[in-house]
Amino acid sequence: MAQPWQALPDDGAVAPSGSDTVTLPVLPVPRGRPSMHSGGQPESAAEALPLAAEPRAARLGRALHRMLEWAGRCEAPLPLAQWPTACRAALAEFGLPAAHADDLQRWAEAIVGGSQTARFFAGPGLLWAGSEVTLVHDGHVQRIDRLVELADGALGSVWWVLDFKLERAPHEVPGYREQLAGYRAAVAAARPGAHVKAAFVTAEGALIEA
Repeated sequence: MAQPWQALPDDGAVAPSGSDTVTLPVLPVPRGRPSMHSGGQPESAAEALPLAAEPRAARLGRALHRMLEWAGRCEAPLPLAQWPTACRAALAEFGLPAAHADDLQRWAEAIVGGSQTARFFAGPGLLWAGSEVTLVHDGHVQRIDRLVELADGALGSVWWVLDFKLERAPHEVPGYREQLAGYRAAVAAARPGAHVKAAFVTAEGALIEA
């Protein structure tokens, strides 16, 4: 669906007559969306931390999210043979050494193949699934780690809001519970009348409903 790019006057581009070459003396200023806090709120340029300034634990969490995003694609799941390479790529994206690759793969395997959580990644009951799903609710941007619709014989289907955490007891952190409640409210507003559940998923593959 891509369309040929046409240089705009304010880009300072010059296209020589009779040539397909476009010269940009100065690169245009990016017009991307603002970066996001882990809680889903936009950051100002002053608030955004350089990657190297982020705590290592936070970057490990982001690398795990990226790996689960790749591994959890319903239309084309990442083959297991590619997981080691993908883990190293996820770590490199967030400025982390490849020495963490074994841990990252172990966490991803525990979540994608765990007895409590495998149903959120594959199986006949999986009706819909998305990773890093963005919703807007009450004027706030909510970014959900994984949103899944599962078939349920009694209820028809249930929407699950999943929040991945490295901590073993994320449900004991008030800020995390508040954040997850906001995600659940956003999904409930987007799917009126639907059954919506929310849970934390730890790096060990434990499912903790909240």
